[in-house]
Amino acid sequence: MSNAPHFDIDVSAFWADPYPALARMRKEAPIAFVPQLGSTVFTRRDDIFTQEKRIDVFSSHQPAGLMHVLMGHNMMRKDGEAHMSERTAIVSGGVAAHRARPWVAQFQAHADRILDELARRVRPISARRWRCRYRRMPEGHHRLTNMRYQDMDAWSQAMIDGIANYTGNKEIEARCTPPPRASMPRSTT
Repeated sequence: MSNAPHFDIDVSAFWADPYPALARMRKEAPIAFVPQLGSTVFTRRDDIFTQEKRIDVFSSHQPAGLMHVLMGHNMMRKDGEAHMSERTAIVSGGVAAHRARPWVAQFQAHADRILDELARRVRPISARRWRCRYRRMPEGHHRLTNMRYQDMDAWSQAMIDGIANYTGNKEIEARCTPPPRASMPRSTT
């Protein structure tokens, strides 16, 4: 249990817009235990920067934490050498120029097609229709991983919601369960 000052929040209001509560917390108790979240919250950048390095007190290893439960023990929930070992493997494999160039060309070509289509339109496009067009930008990536962008978007949002599900909403948690590999959509291209 944290010995930081307690700071109560209205969970529904916090979920809808956390900024008013965070501003009040920053002013009244910049380091506070929020019982509704079961967590100690830091609201100032400098406090976060210095304290996150104190892994003896604020370890990323949280076996009962939402991210660990929903996604397994991954790099984001490891400290020290275990974290750096995985991070180094990911970074060194992802920045090689020979791997980056095809992605840049594919993304640029896809973005150019979308922008050319928009430029040909006579009437202004609505915000809703623009969002639909914009969401198609990463299609090239999804084609390579054999999934539709709608599925990737839905699964990604479900995971974001799941690791922020501090109130234990079972519906949100259920959406985070990955689909069986056999049921994943297959690309036709």
